[in-house]
Amino acid sequence: MRIHRFGREVGQAIERFGSQGVTFAPILRGVAQAYAGCMYLEPQGVIGRHEASMDQLLLVVQGSGVVSGADARSMDVEPGCAVFWECGEVHETRAGVDGLVAVVIEGEHLDPGGSMPLWAF
Repeated sequence: MRIHRFGREVGQAIERFGSQGVTFAPILRGVAQAYAGCMYLEPQGVIGRHEASMDQLLLVVQGSGVVSGADARSMDVEPGCAVFWECGEVHETRAGVDGLVAVVIEGEHLDPGGSMPLWAF
């Protein structure tokens, strides 16, 4: 058995796209065209609007926030929400007053709809 760490303390600050208050801790690399990590957004932190370089799945595990996609329509998210953006889709993530922690999986041909039901909001 091996125990690894993916806490905020082992992550690196993200400042691209005008992002603020964001730390990224890698979780998985070396899988063909996919990787995973954990995003730690400070209270009111923001991952600025940018284009997804590949399919992206954001799994909210703590805190709350607001996300938007290509249409720029804002949607509230909380633990248990899984947000999916397709490759090329412009998107943004903003943390609420309590911050936001999310596992992020990026890769080619992700299909969360085959495993998870859609959230009826």
